[in-house]
Amino acid sequence: MGRRGVRRRQVDAWQSRAHTPGTRAQIRRWARWETVSIWLLLGGLVAVCVCAPGLGMGFGIWGEFDDRAPSWMWGTFGSVGVGCALLLCGAALGSHAQDRRLTALYADGHACIGRLDEVITHPGGGDDPTTYEFLLSAELSGTDDTEPRTLRRRLYWGEDDSWGAGPERWIGRRIRFRHNTLDPDDLFDVRFDGWAGDKTRRS
Repeated sequence: MGRRGVRRRQVDAWQSRAHTPGTRAQIRRWARWETVSIWLLLGGLVAVCVCAPGLGMGFGIWGEFDDRAPSWMWGTFGSVGVGCALLLCGAALGSHAQDRRLTALYADGHACIGRLDEVITHPGGGDDPTTYEFLLSAELSGTDDTEPRTLRRRLYWGEDDSWGAGPERWIGRRIRFRHNTLDPDDLFDVRFDGWAGDKTRRS
């Protein structure tokens, strides 16, 4: 199966979690924008790595035979400028589209308030930032025939320098998150939705 078929299966899997046509349409739309961002990034790489040296060399050879030929600098720096613009647009669009697609992915899911039980720190080195993982738990109320269950989730937090003394001091804090399944051990079925008690929520 080609890359296009794999991508279609991936989008179908995302849509299978949605319960309404509107949410499925949003997932499809933002998935398409993610694909556009990938093409922009590829175009930027081609412009910087292939077109810039190629055009620079071509204009330089042309200039050896024609005094009115454009300078090799136009080909080199023009391609680099276009490539950098495509890379920046692709990165910005990709980040925004992924965030909106993930928001839609959990829009029809369950809202939950749990507890931050543990923080796993991944120290950075060199240019790599320090990142964190949160281990969360929440109590799911049972029915007449079942006992309450503990929902466990693992949330990648990424870089954050606003902690002051470090995120470990937030252990025990109540946290809002969304999830699509009721499987208590589907660790990565989670979407951060804000801190319980805060007025602001993730949109």
